[in-house]
Amino acid sequence: MIPYIGPAKSLLGSVMFYISIIQFVLIAVVFYHTTLSPWAAQHAPWLTLWVFVGVLSAIFLIALVVEFKFMMASVISFGNVQGYTHGNPFVRDLQKALSELKDIKDKLEAKK
Repeated sequence: MIPYIGPAKSLLGSVMFYISIIQFVLIAVVFYHTTLSPWAAQHAPWLTLWVFVGVLSAIFLIALVVEFKFMMASVISFGNVQGYTHGNPFVRDLQKALSELKDIKDKLEAKK
């Protein structure tokens, strides 16, 4: 096992969230000015930059709701299964505690 690859991947994944937001905004502005704006000037003059930003914001908010309501629970559940299956130290500690608890319970029942 490589000791620092997990933390490095986690940190880079966290940073990529911010980088992807910046990239999305830049790509959206370039798309509007190079492609959508010339088309909208002829076919949909009401489609201003602020309407475009509003539509993108609505799509973003819908994606947030879907992510929160449906995806997060599934990701957390999957992480729990993976952590339990692949040698999580808490699982070993819990198994040890349960074993000790069973021993205590057996001793208490034997005294009755």
